[in-house]
Amino acid sequence: MTTDQTTPFVQRPYHRDWLMDQAGTGAERELFATCRMVHCYAAADILGHPGAAEIVDHGMRYILDHHRDAENGGYVWGLDDAGVTRGEKLAYGHAFVLLAAASAGEAGHPEARALHDDIMGVILQRFWDDEAGAMREEFAQDWSEISTYRGQNSNMHSTEALMAAYEAWDDNRCLTMAERI
Repeated sequence: MTTDQTTPFVQRPYHRDWLMDQAGTGAERELFATCRMVHCYAAADILGHPGAAEIVDHGMRYILDHHRDAENGGYVWGLDDAGVTRGEKLAYGHAFVLLAAASAGEAGHPEARALHDDIMGVILQRFWDDEAGAMREEFAQDWSEISTYRGQNSNMHSTEALMAAYEAWDDNRCLTMAERI
């Protein structure tokens, strides 16, 4: 099979081999990486790259079906083939869920709005500290507080994600929160 730039990523043998080498069976999948892939492939889909929409769809399903904590709400940090490896809930990771929702929304993914609504509910209920105008950093899987630390990195990525969500959904809460951070 010959390949060129019009051959979808998933059909390029060297690409599939590299992916399988990177994420072999049993490998841990971290929330931010899953969400970054959705973001990147949503951009590729918007630019018209063949096969990108299928990767966005796969990533969205993985976020919702695997990273989403059905029992406690929010999104767990790490998973492998056996299940949750790291159940903590990190502002950094949740910022990337919001970015994935916004990017998928810009690409027209049918589940993007539902993901946006869910992650904004989690952010507003668990992470957003209105008095401080910033995100709380980290919680255990059951939402018990791990520390009171507020990280610049998680707030910077939250700002980026909130601005992207504002652009995707015209959600003024997002812009106001980004400005406050």
